[in-house]
Amino acid sequence: MSTIKVTILFSTYNGARTLPRMLEALTKTTLPRDQWKIVAVDNNSKDNTREILDAFLDRLPLEIYFEPRQGKENALETGFKHLDGDLVIFTDDDVIPQSDWVETFLRVSEERHDFNIFSGLIKPAWDVTPPEWVLRWAPLNILYADNSKVPVGEIPSAWVHGPNCAYRRASLGDAYRTNAGLGPNASVAQYAMGQDTMFAIGIDAKAYHTDAAVVGHIVPADYLSEKWILGRAERYGLGQPVTMPAWFKEPLFVFGIPAKSTMLMAYAFLRYFLLRWMGDAETRFKAAWEYRRRLGNFRKIRSLGQDSRGALKGDPA
Repeated sequence: MSTIKVTILFSTYNGARTLPRMLEALTKTTLPRDQWKIVAVDNNSKDNTREILDAFLDRLPLEIYFEPRQGKENALETGFKHLDGDLVIFTDDDVIPQSDWVETFLRVSEERHDFNIFSGLIKPAWDVTPPEWVLRWAPLNILYADNSKVPVGEIPSAWVHGPNCAYRRASLGDAYRTNAGLGPNASVAQYAMGQDTMFAIGIDAKAYHTDAAVVGHIVPADYLSEKWILGRAERYGLGQPVTMPAWFKEPLFVFGIPAKSTMLMAYAFLRYFLLRWMGDAETRFKAAWEYRRRLGNFRKIRSLGQDSRGALKGDPA
């Protein structure tokens, strides 16, 4: 009879930069080894991800699977076939869990019987000291999943972040619920963010946040550049019409182009263009962020309108 209580599930694509730190941290897990396991899905990596995973087989209760279809949702769909225990912890390949991470999630789930979704604390683990402007102006929650401002207690399921969350296995159903067009997906240059959010919302269960189950979220130096950050703004904007559809109803399309979103994007661009020459650094950055977010909104709404325009019609939110 299996004694497994917890499965840790994650996918990885070209994870060589962060996987060794993550897996090394997991070797220090305080929960007895026979009570938990890891399901790692290699999502068609091109680097030495598989060799790194193989190197930890003797040190961790690790199962490795391969999914050739690109996209995190495809990898997790494969991983779902190999779950054991009453609790499933979802994470990513770029976290550094504290030693009591698994044990804490298990304890919280046993204490909070009326909740099926559990969120843990995510703190940025900076590879280099971030510039002051990033800390002061940038939305760290969107950029690096920093949820340190989320209060302990019941939270909306939409606040649950993919790098550090757990679900009662009984609440998950038999298969991973996918949302076409949402990332991460290495085959798409600018994927729409929000797959983890939509999965949590789809569970339709009460969520509880604890600051006792802690991971560090590795932030490489190149993720601190303005170019990367503004690219993230656009990816966030691409996901919003799917994760928050009530905010983006379009009453009017002209030749397949959403009128409201086009005007909002045009205004954001004009403001950004003018402030490049007249505004201070903070104002310019925030205007650039808003423009790229609106651009993402426009691109996604236009594509959704072309595919299924009726889903976006209605009175503006």
